[in-house]
Amino acid sequence: MNFKEYWDRFATKMPTPRQWSVDATENGYQLSLPNNQTVEVVPGNWNWGRKFQNDPLSTRLWFECLAWLPALGLAHGDWESVSDAFRTYGPWISKISSADGYRQYNSQDHAIAVQLKVAASTLARSTFDERARVAAEAAEKFLDDLATFVFDPQYVQPNNHGFMVAKSFVDAGAVLLSLKPESKLGTRFLNEGLIACSSILSEVFDETGITNENTPFYQGFYLHMVSDLISFCEFAEVGEEYVDEWKTLVEMGTETLQLMLREDGSYPPVGDEWGRPSGYDPAFGELFSKENGCFYFKDDETTLSIISGCRGTVHKQADDTSIRLAHKGKDLLVDCGLLSYDPNDPIAAMIQSQRGHSGLFFPRFDRHRGVELFRYGTPRVRSEIDKTVTADGLTKITCRSEIDEKWKVEREYVLEENHIRISDQFEAPNSDEYAIQRFVLHEDSLIEIDGNLVRIQNGDVRMRITLESEGSIRVKWGVSGDSASGWRVLEPYQKVPTHVIEISPSYGRKTIETSVDWGSAETYDHNYTSEQFTLKNENLHTVWSQSPALRVPDRELENFTEYEGRWVSPRAETLGAIQRLISIVSEFGCVDPRVIDFSGNPVATGLLLARSNARVEAVCSGNATESGLRRILELNPSLPPISINSLPAFASVDPTGLMDSVLIADATTNVVESGLFLQVTQCARPIVFFGSTWEQIEFRLSLPNPRDFEILHISNDQGVIYLPTKSDFQKVATDFIRSIW
Repeated sequence: MNFKEYWDRFATKMPTPRQWSVDATENGYQLSLPNNQTVEVVPGNWNWGRKFQNDPLSTRLWFECLAWLPALGLAHGDWESVSDAFRTYGPWISKISSADGYRQYNSQDHAIAVQLKVAASTLARSTFDERARVAAEAAEKFLDDLATFVFDPQYVQPNNHGFMVAKSFVDAGAVLLSLKPESKLGTRFLNEGLIACSSILSEVFDETGITNENTPFYQGFYLHMVSDLISFCEFAEVGEEYVDEWKTLVEMGTETLQLMLREDGSYPPVGDEWGRPSGYDPAFGELFSKENGCFYFKDDETTLSIISGCRGTVHKQADDTSIRLAHKGKDLLVDCGLLSYDPNDPIAAMIQSQRGHSGLFFPRFDRHRGVELFRYGTPRVRSEIDKTVTADGLTKITCRSEIDEKWKVEREYVLEENHIRISDQFEAPNSDEYAIQRFVLHEDSLIEIDGNLVRIQNGDVRMRITLESEGSIRVKWGVSGDSASGWRVLEPYQKVPTHVIEISPSYGRKTIETSVDWGSAETYDHNYTSEQFTLKNENLHTVWSQSPALRVPDRELENFTEYEGRWVSPRAETLGAIQRLISIVSEFGCVDPRVIDFSGNPVATGLLLARSNARVEAVCSGNATESGLRRILELNPSLPPISINSLPAFASVDPTGLMDSVLIADATTNVVESGLFLQVTQCARPIVFFGSTWEQIEFRLSLPNPRDFEILHISNDQGVIYLPTKSDFQKVATDFIRSIW
C-alpha cells in the first residue's frame, strides 16, 4: 500500500465535521465540537468517562470518537499527547465495554468507527512522518484494545453506524496487513469488515434502492460511504468479489435519491435532517414505497412528499401521515428538520415529535419524540401507506397509523393538479378524545383567515387551506417551554420561529375534511392588502392566533367576537364548557357555582362578576378597560343575555354576596393573590381553568390546598376542571361531567 496516497485520499486528518476546532490553552487544549459545545482536555489527565451537562449524548460521542486527536499532532506538533491518549483510552474503554450488556452509550458504534480510522490513519502517517512515529506503537496497541469488544454484533448492526464500523474494519485491516502481512488482527479486521459490509448493505437497501433509515439524507450518506468503500477496495486491492455488486447498488440508489431531492438538489428535511445540499442533481417523477412508508412527487414546479410507515426505526421521527409541499422553490407545508439530539432541549424534542410535522395527530402524544414511539424492538406505533387510483383517474394516498393499538388515525390524500383533498378520521379509547390536523408553514408566510378559509402567501406563491367540516382553527408561532410549538431548523443548532395551523373537529365529530390548493400569485385574484372578507359562523367554531404574521383586514363579523387575534363563536367548545358546567350545577342545585377562566387576554385584564338573571357588575384589575370588559361579556355565552349597550358605567365594586360565575381574564399575580380568588377557592366551588401546561402548574400551585380538588381534563383548548372533593357537587356531578367531556 502506498501510505502517502492512503493518507491523502482516505485518512482521518484534521476534524472534518462542521464547526470543529482544536485550540491550545495554558494547560492543554480546548475542543470546539460540532454541536457547539466546548471541552477542555489536559494531556496526561484526560478524564475519560466524564459526564457532560449540555447535550450530553452528542457531546460524549464527539469527545470520545477521538476525531480531534490528529489535530494535536498536525496543528500543534504534539504527537506525544496523541500517543498518550491512545495508551490510556484503549485499556479504559476495553475494560468497561467488554462486560456483558448493552453498549456504554447509544452512539458508541459511531465513535468506534471513527476511532478505528484515527488509529489506522496514525499508523499510515507514521510511515512517512518521523514526528508521528512516536504514536505508532500506541496506535497499534489501541487497535488491539478495541478488538476485545468491537466484533460484538451489537456494534455492527444493519444501520449507518454499523456500516461505518464495518467499513472501518476494512480500513484498519488493510493498513495492518500492509505493515505486517502476517498480522492475524489485520486479517480478522479485513475479512469480518468485508462480510459485514456486504451483509449490511443487502439489508439496508431494498430492491428499489431505498435505504431503511427514513430520511433522504441517509440515503445520500450511504451512497457516499459505499462509493468511498469501492474506491478504497480498488486502491488497496481487496474485496474484488464485492465491488461490482456495490457499484450496481450505488447506481440504483442514486436514481432513487434524485427523485427524493428538493427542486434545488438539497435534501428535504424528512426524518433527522435539516436540508443541506446533496451534491446530486434532482430528477422529476414519482416514487412510492409501501415497504418504506413514503411517497415522493416532483415536477418542474411542485415538490411533494407524504410519509407514513417505515421499514426500520433508525432516524424515524413522529411523522406518520405527514405531508411536505413546495411550489416554485417556496416552501408551503414543511417538516421542521433536526435541531439536535439533546432530549433536554424542549424545542429540539418538539421538532422530532408530532409537533414538528404536518399531519393528523392525537395531541396526547405530542410530547413523545420519534425515538420514544419507535423504540428499538418494541415500537408503540404501527403505520402504513397505500397508493391507489380513483375511478376518475386521480392518485390517492392512504395513510394509517395506530399507537398502542388503541389510538388510530386514517388519512386520505386525493391528488390533483395543484390541489389536494384531505379526508381524516380517527378513533380513541375515550369517545370524547379527538385528533387534530396540523399544518406547519414556512416562517416567511403571511396568513389570513376568511371564515373557514386560511390564505397563505410566501413570496409570489399562494396556498389556501379550506376547512370543509365543522371545527376550530388555531395559529401558533414560536411557542417555547414544555409546550413548544412553531419552530423550524435553518441549519444545525439554529432555529427560527415559524407558523403552525391546527384544526380540531367540533365536539362529537370523528372526521375532519380539508382541501389544499396552491399556485403562483397570478393564479389568484386575491389582494392581501385591501380585500374585505366575512367571517361566517357556518363551519368555524373558534380561531386562536399567536402568530404576528396573521393578517386581519377590515371585515364584517357574523355571530363572532374577536379580540387579540382570537375569533370566538357562541358555539365554541372552550366557552361551551363553562356554560355546560353552570347548567349542570343549576340542574342539580347542589351549590352556587363559581367559574374561573384564565383566557390570557392582555387587553381585558381584570375580573368580571355576574349574577345569574340579574345585573352585571365588574371589578377592575391591572390595565382593564371598560371596552375590554365589554368584550369579555360578548365573549362569554354563559353570562345572562343582556344588551351590551345597557351596561352600567364601569366602576369598581365590592365583590360580596353569592355570584353565579366569575371570569378572570388574566392570570396575574394581582388576581391570584386577591381576596376574591381566595374566597372562590376556599368555598369549595368548581373551577374551570384554560391555559398552557406551565400555566396550569402555576395555577395549581397557587391553590390554598390543591388536594381539595380533583382534576378533570377537557380535551379541547388545554382546559382543566377542578372539582372540590369535599362538596356534594363532586359526588353528584362527576360522572355526568365526565360523560360530556
